[in-house]
Amino acid sequence: MKKGFIIGLAIFTGIVLSMGAVVGTFYMHFKNQMTWDIHEPMTAEEQEKYSSMALLPSVGSELVRYADRGMRDSEYQAETRLYSDVDDMTASLPADYKDSIEMAFEGEPQQDKDIAGNEVMVYYVPNLPVASEGDLDEKYEYYFYGVFQYYYILEYPDGTYRFAVNIHNT
Repeated sequence: MKKGFIIGLAIFTGIVLSMGAVVGTFYMHFKNQMTWDIHEPMTAEEQEKYSSMALLPSVGSELVRYADRGMRDSEYQAETRLYSDVDDMTASLPADYKDSIEMAFEGEPQQDKDIAGNEVMVYYVPNLPVASEGDLDEKYEYYFYGVFQYYYILEYPDGTYRFAVNIHNT
């Protein structure tokens, strides 16, 4: 009887440990999917890469940080520097973005967080003039077809703003 109890306890312990490993692995995968890995400051190569991924090569010099999350189909978000107000942002970004920025503020903002976890109000930027085929280096042509880009304005509680682009691989 004592031998049977020990064998049963060993089997039970093995099952519990196996389930713990499965749950732990799932938790780590889930946490990785939901946590941004932030990279700042950006190098010139990273600015070129992420502005090209966003189909906004003229914004590259304004980008100051990017983040990625996920393992297999990563999601990326690149953000510009902080702007003191909307006029500062409009003056710093290309002139042909002005109408799209104004249209963004006509929409209803949504409450969300930036890549650092700060509370922001998010305005979706519609009809943004983006690069067309031939405007980007050949190595970035995939981004015309293989990803979705979403453009946003982030408004912080202190009245500052950032321009951001979220990039989803397909």
